[in-house]
Amino acid sequence: MALEPLSLSKVAKSLETSSSYEFQVILKTLTSARYVDDKLLKSDLAVLVAKILKLLRSSDDYFVWKGCKLSDVLCAYNAVVLCSQAGPLLTALFGKLEPKAGFYRTTVSSLQGKTVLFSLVKSVDILLDLIRGKPALTREVLTPRLPAIIGVLINLSQFEPALCCPVLKKLLVKNTTTFRPHIGKYNNVLVTLIVKDYNHFDKRTKRLILENFALLNLIKQNTGVKDETMRHHKAFQDEQWRQGMMNVLYSFKPVINLCGEILDFSADEDMKTLMNKLPSSKSEEMKEFLPPVNVDLNKPSSLWAIAERLDLLCDLVVAFVTQHTPFRMRVPLGGVVVIAEAILSLTTNYLPLQRLLRRDAELTSTISAMLPTLQASGVSLLGSMSQMYGKSLLPYTPSVLASLEFFIPMKQGTTSIDFDKVDSLKDQFFGLFAIVDIFLSHTGHLFNETTLFTKLIDIALHMTRDAVPLKHLYQKQNATSKASSQKSKKAGKQNTGSMSDVYSHPHAFIGKCSLRKYDSLNCFLTRIVVNLKLQSAHQIKITNYAITTTLRVQKEVGFLPESFVHLLRALVMHPGYEKISILPIAVTLLKGQGDEVFEVFCNPRLPVAPVQSVLRQEEPELSLENNEENMVLEGTFGENGEVGHKISHATIEGETKSSENLESPSISLPTNFEQVSKEEPEKLMRKRVVDDHDQIAIFETKIRKTVETTKTETPETRYIPVEIIEEKQSTVEVHESEKDDDSDFEIPEIHLSDDDEE
Repeated sequence: MALEPLSLSKVAKSLETSSSYEFQVILKTLTSARYVDDKLLKSDLAVLVAKILKLLRSSDDYFVWKGCKLSDVLCAYNAVVLCSQAGPLLTALFGKLEPKAGFYRTTVSSLQGKTVLFSLVKSVDILLDLIRGKPALTREVLTPRLPAIIGVLINLSQFEPALCCPVLKKLLVKNTTTFRPHIGKYNNVLVTLIVKDYNHFDKRTKRLILENFALLNLIKQNTGVKDETMRHHKAFQDEQWRQGMMNVLYSFKPVINLCGEILDFSADEDMKTLMNKLPSSKSEEMKEFLPPVNVDLNKPSSLWAIAERLDLLCDLVVAFVTQHTPFRMRVPLGGVVVIAEAILSLTTNYLPLQRLLRRDAELTSTISAMLPTLQASGVSLLGSMSQMYGKSLLPYTPSVLASLEFFIPMKQGTTSIDFDKVDSLKDQFFGLFAIVDIFLSHTGHLFNETTLFTKLIDIALHMTRDAVPLKHLYQKQNATSKASSQKSKKAGKQNTGSMSDVYSHPHAFIGKCSLRKYDSLNCFLTRIVVNLKLQSAHQIKITNYAITTTLRVQKEVGFLPESFVHLLRALVMHPGYEKISILPIAVTLLKGQGDEVFEVFCNPRLPVAPVQSVLRQEEPELSLENNEENMVLEGTFGENGEVGHKISHATIEGETKSSENLESPSISLPTNFEQVSKEEPEKLMRKRVVDDHDQIAIFETKIRKTVETTKTETPETRYIPVEIIEEKQSTVEVHESEKDDDSDFEIPEIHLSDDDEE
């Protein structure tokens, strides 16, 4: 007997009084498909929806919150309610959202008010997504209410961009026509957020703001043609979008030129060439939406405004080029690559400081700390472009890889890597490894070993080591004398209490390399080993790292991550110039979990090659009628097989004598064969074809003879085997030539006697 579902009228009665776990049970009950029935629309469903609307119109924040959750679940799981009651529910939600957003500061003054505000926005978003794509609901419910909803969300986005920007982004893409009147207002809100409060948000919110700003350029604000003489020219669909992106690209050159006041660009001709290649506006129609950068060399901290602006511009370019648009876009890849190269060239490794700035210690230290941050923006820009466009950047590969080498910090006046600065730029180097990995995956073995790859290998191996932040403290020598330590014993005791752990437990301050970082570094090293033929020094370094770290990680974690397995495979299959394989070591390391590739190496299972019997070209008349193990002879023998008997007897006698005397250097032909060759040369055996199995059998017979002879020899008596295989019959089929008749005969049995052996 089928059980009847719980009546919705009873569920409706307990909506106001339910709380906590009981309310969760009600939400779970409403997801049942048994309530999707139009017969309940005028009875139980109508009562339930009326109760939900009553909760939404309540002045109690808790009741409003429950109404939001009930409307979300009921509309998502009940298509009957969505089609019949979507209008009243959306009106009730928006009616509650509008005053809450209008009095934002009062609303968010309490935690309950802020929670209700977030729930209302999310409920409106869910209901809009459910209505979108259904023609009747869109025409009757969504379109009349959408302009008012967009206006409220734009006003609220200046206070809560993380909450409103995802909703507005979907409206920009899917309801472009309805959004058109609000473009100017939303643009002002976004520009204000970008200029004033951009660095106050987290990464996700920053990305949402910039993506909305980029999508605004998909909508043409002015549809009319200003110049009537240009009406015949074809207008591209992405013209508005391209103009917005070019405005961003044009903003790079003034900022990079400002760095020329710090670094001497005239010392490098390549830098001058890059500056001339930077995108610049040839007309005065450039729309500047960002204020100028204010820098005062008397205030070294103001130099960080350059890094802030370049970071913002790079993020804007990434937001423009990574958005999916309904039409094709013309992306100026060459201009973006030139900008990235110019940013990466801002380094003191190749460009000297201006003469007037070299004496100010504070200014020079600020510049040395700021320049790697500028270069990091270029690395992130190239990383996003390579991930998005991949093979389209292959024509720029040589220049990109050459510019990436500028990011590697070098010690002043030397060619050695400054690993102290590398430790402060670990996150940026992971991005650089990803870029090199992408280019190597597209080019394969096209590159030879260059200084960039060797330096990156050293940096990657350095980053796998544990971080020791106290190494500089231990390296410092104690310059204070005993007198200075005795000045204040009391103060010394107070300091000793806080510093005791530093000297007694230094291992507690060591930073371990995480498995996620190991995976990234192993992926990069695997790509290097597979695509480049490294010199022995770097190949050995990677091999030592793979073996030692694999052992340590297995002991610490209890299993071996997949990235280490791939690295060991690459080292076995691509040993470089090394002649010694690490296959036994790799198999030993992986014996616990096994590996299919190494199993094939250790136990190769090669397919059996097909066997074909091919006749000799010089003797087409010969054919093997049976697959028996026999010898096929051609020639003319004497009567009763005398010649055959003599030759066979001589052959067996020669084999027996050779087994008895293994030390004899050579075996002379039997005299019977010489006699036959002189007396009857026309009856010589011209050809003997022996099957492979017969050869193997003869070879095994010889071995048995030798082994048996060795075993039977004793100091007292020496037995010489005379008869090895007793009563062995050999049947030989003889096919004569075409001149003779086709008669067959059988060679008689050959018995070896004692006289013959003697």
